[in-house]
Amino acid sequence: MSNLPISLETNVKTKLKMIIGELIPEEVLDKIINDTSKEFMYKDLPLLIKEILKEEYIQKIKAELTKEKWQERFGNETGQQFSEAVEKLIQENSGKILSNILGSGFQVMIENLKNNLRTNGLYGY
Repeated sequence: MSNLPISLETNVKTKLKMIIGELIPEEVLDKIINDTSKEFMYKDLPLLIKEILKEEYIQKIKAELTKEKWQERFGNETGQQFSEAVEKLIQENSGKILSNILGSGFQVMIENLKNNLRTNGLYGY
């Protein structure tokens, strides 16, 4: 099996066995779970995290820009135009902003994970 927590893989395997019974040999089921979990961990999960964080930061920035202090500072009409311009700029560049904020941290985390997997003999080389 992969490097996911054993309980997670065991739970997935148990539930799949309940659904499909003995239709798939155990070693084939193990390979399917292993391949799927690797794909999820290295492909789907980072994209999912990025999208969740992107939406969260957009909401936080929107909330900040609608506070009274922005309206007082730039006036109602100008403040609204300013807020809309900043909101548009943030939305258009949110992926780049988030990548810049989180990119190096994720890269270090992934390198540490790969090193741990190599150390434990679980990584492909």
